[in-house]
Amino acid sequence: MIVRIASTYDDSSAREMYDRFLEEGSCPFGDEKVAMGLVKEAKGGPVGYVFTVELASPLLNKMA
Repeated sequence: MIVRIASTYDDSSAREMYDRFLEEGSCPFGDEKVAMGLVKEAKGGPVGYVFTVELASPLLNKMA
């Protein structure tokens, strides 16, 4: 499933994810324990970041 997620520029987690995406060309979406998907696109808009994320099954990622 593909979703678009918006976040303000004040969100430090979003800023880290945006910077990592620009630097590495990809970025996991989730937390330290469970990757819920992969950031496919990250843009800075007029009021914040916009991420396009491909969601995957957290249970499958945990088993791998």
